[in-house]
Amino acid sequence: MNICIPRTIAMTIAVAATASGFEIKLAGESASEPGALPGRTVLLTNPSAEPIKVDLAISVQRNPQNRDYISNGQSSDAAPPVVGEPVLARKVGIPVPVGETVEVALVNRPLTTGAYWVGVRASSGDVVRKVAANHYVFPPALATLPEDSPFGMNGADFDYPAFNRKLGVGWMRFENLKWNMSMPEPGRYAFDGSVAPWRVDHDTYLRKCRELGMKVLPYTFQTPKWLSRAPEGTKKNIQGHPPKDFATYGEMMFQLAARYGRVKHPAAELKSSDGLSGLGLLDVYQLWNEPNLEGPDWAPWVGSMAEYFEIFRLGAEGVKRADPSARVATAGFAGVGVDRVDGLYRHVYADGKRPVDFADILCVHYYSGKQQPEVATLDRNATRTGDAEPGAPTYPESLRQLMDWRDDFAPGKPIWLTETGNDVGGPMGLGEWEQGAKIPRVTMLALAAGIDKVFIYRECGSTPAQHAGAGLMRDDDTYRASWFTFATLIRQFVGVAPGRAWRIAHPDPDVWVHVWMRDGKPFVTAWTLGKETDLGLDLGKCEVVDAFGHAMRREAKTLRLGAYPQYLGAIGRPEALVAPVKAAQQQEAARQAARRRDATRRALLFDFGSKEHVAVQTIGRVRVFQPVLAADRHDPARGWGFEGKDGARDFSSHWIADPLRKDRVRLQAGSAFRFRVEAGRYRVSLQAAALGDSVTVSLRGEKPLHAWDVGKSGGDFEAELDLPSGDLWLDADGWVELQGLSLVEV
Repeated sequence: MNICIPRTIAMTIAVAATASGFEIKLAGESASEPGALPGRTVLLTNPSAEPIKVDLAISVQRNPQNRDYISNGQSSDAAPPVVGEPVLARKVGIPVPVGETVEVALVNRPLTTGAYWVGVRASSGDVVRKVAANHYVFPPALATLPEDSPFGMNGADFDYPAFNRKLGVGWMRFENLKWNMSMPEPGRYAFDGSVAPWRVDHDTYLRKCRELGMKVLPYTFQTPKWLSRAPEGTKKNIQGHPPKDFATYGEMMFQLAARYGRVKHPAAELKSSDGLSGLGLLDVYQLWNEPNLEGPDWAPWVGSMAEYFEIFRLGAEGVKRADPSARVATAGFAGVGVDRVDGLYRHVYADGKRPVDFADILCVHYYSGKQQPEVATLDRNATRTGDAEPGAPTYPESLRQLMDWRDDFAPGKPIWLTETGNDVGGPMGLGEWEQGAKIPRVTMLALAAGIDKVFIYRECGSTPAQHAGAGLMRDDDTYRASWFTFATLIRQFVGVAPGRAWRIAHPDPDVWVHVWMRDGKPFVTAWTLGKETDLGLDLGKCEVVDAFGHAMRREAKTLRLGAYPQYLGAIGRPEALVAPVKAAQQQEAARQAARRRDATRRALLFDFGSKEHVAVQTIGRVRVFQPVLAADRHDPARGWGFEGKDGARDFSSHWIADPLRKDRVRLQAGSAFRFRVEAGRYRVSLQAAALGDSVTVSLRGEKPLHAWDVGKSGGDFEAELDLPSGDLWLDADGWVELQGLSLVEV
């Protein structure tokens, strides 16, 4: 078990330099409290037969962009590299007796909150060695947490709540209130840590968080093995399968909310051994996790989405029956695309209600992986294989579409991003430097779009594997740069009004500047994806806080921007923001007007091969494709279907995430897909692949209209055509796999 605790951790940096005269190694603490004397030291060892004197030249500089100049270079250059604003420079001579090691304190006065570079040039005679490391000073603690903090953390271990309270998050998303950890046998529940082999004392964890002022969002999934409907002989992921009886999940959620909600219940309704209820420790419950991922050996939900929506309703009704004031959150769907959540509205129960009717909060997950979040078009957690499709929306664009969908189909309901983060190493990760820069940015992009809350994944973990390396603290209990950048973001956003922010135009498209309102006044965040550059906005003197919490009063125009964000408050010339904010608002108004116009366009959308994975497309509003199976013969009343030779077959590739490309109908020459269209000019888009080297796919009415050469690798094929009213046919001169067909009025 990796234990992360909220204190400065003593450590030895694995950087050493040796010579015939001496050995040198940096040691001590990697972080310190503001106002305290940093514990950074250097160890000097004399392995020679003669006593020596080592001359140390010590340099401490501010490091707002977290530059990594850690090395054991052999250069004899006397001057240290220029990293940032000099803070301390001193020289000292240290005698080192034969065979002994002497420890020398490097910093002889307290440092304020921020990031620092600490470098040492050591020399003895002709021998010169250099060592350096980054050092961080914690931000001041938040005396109280905001009443409805937008920041959360994913966690599970009992040693972490105090660490997260120090960080400043207002919410813990608790993984270990799992179903199988609290229901050991039929008809009996236990929340006191008695369920083997996990023995998770849920009561203690929830009380600990409440005492620290943090709220808890549990997500309850993982079916007890004895309830799972996994086929006999299943060896992996038995608990990812749904229960044999879906009603048991509704009862589980009732028992959970009865115990931890606000309402006292009679003993006859309770199935825990201690009969406790109305403890008032929870007011939000998240039902399952990432049910849209597919993989029988590992996926959290090994069932159909229709089945998830059924069990979701039962769970939601169980929560509300136990505590009518409690809020129900959907599972966090993997990905932020509209297609991930649209089933919440499109699925209709027998009584005409929909899943969205039973949800108080809508939840999604997002991971940009090795991409920059501002331009990322692929979520590698949601799409495990393949590349982003050409023209795929970026993360910010997907967020805007998601908010549009919410406004259309679930107006007023908040959206929570219950998982996001960045691995260090592994298939999805880069380095600690990138993680430190990206964590606050991916969070701010979500908040700027109107997302209500953002939960970072995860507290602790540095194993270079998918998600295991995403911790803000390493496995050896030391703090990563990302811990400090997220802590700074939290503190800078105290008083920021909820709702969207405005990205204002900048001559450099790599520069991202957002304008927020904090305590009723403009507040600016800024960074760049490219080379470091000046902000260039004449905002006068501002209170500038760097990504690590160092504050200074300075001119905004010449402020150097890098990948690590900067925060600008107390704007000297707030009037300079009026015009660019107005322009951003006008641009959004124009986008909404275009969206309303597009909503009136006629569209025919067909998705071949499955009724389970059905694509959606935003054309002013969300449009759902018509699923078409190989068995769907042409029906004149319906207006579409296959005709000609039999033998068409449905195929599916479960590893492909895009629902339009996941499934397909295999069609031979002599067969055709027939459909009816109204006259007009349309943009026709075909997704298809040949089974052989290539085929010609033709669109025809009473006469030929268009033909595409389709290769074995397939792809997207488009044409803008004037189409007559009546029936059209899509066919091929050989075997072809049809994935999707869309006709959108232009």
